Amino acid sequence: MKNVILIFVLIYSFLQVNSQTTDVKYYKDVNRGKETSEKKAKFKLQISENADSIKTLIYLNVKTSDTVFVKVYKSDFPTGIWKEYGKDGTLIYMKDFTKVIYSDIILGGENNVSSGSDINVFETEILKNLVKNTMYPKLAKERGLTGKVYVQIKIDKDGKVHFVSIYKGVHPILDYEVYETINRLDKCTPFKKDGKPVEVYYIMPMNFTLY
Repeated sequence: MKNVILIFVLIYSFLQVNSQTTDVKYYKDVNRGKETSEKKAKFKLQISENADSIKTLIYLNVKTSDTVFVKVYKSDFPTGIWKEYGKDGTLIYMKDFTKVIYSDIILGGENNVSSGSDINVFETEILKNLVKNTMYPKLAKERGLTGKVYVQIKIDKDGKVHFVSIYKGVHPILDYEVYETINRLDKCTPFKKDGKPVEVYYIMPMNFTLY
């Protein structure tokens, strides 16, 4: 019986490895642009896709073999961890899409202040903070991505803003920008009940519009 199981595992592993497809494209410019021949190329893009439709793009300097960027997609949607490197090989940025939590569960109970007259001043302060910290992702602009992302946040008794979840998303690229923006926010005035600071939850919209 053990031998049968081992054979099955080996066959499955073999099929998984062989179900992965790989393609290579060549470019002259670090920003890609038009494809070129292998002989003229300064950079190459390795594209591999497995049976689960996970596509990994690795962009390399042909001469040094240094990695320029790594991007992962699932069915054309960003996933996993993205990385980009400078000319000296140092990491410029990293986006971890696995950290973005999606949930339509409203938290906080009576301490959820997503509606009500007491929210007005608090909401204005948060919105000013958002305007200062939100950036429209370059890739979102290139793809023409727009829409309103609803994010659930927690404001603790000290006024620190915490990301809780994407309550209603638009696209992983915009959803991730919301996640990063919330993590960049300054402290705000704590929400108060009966004159005392309390921890509250709040669902707020973040609108992305191209003009």
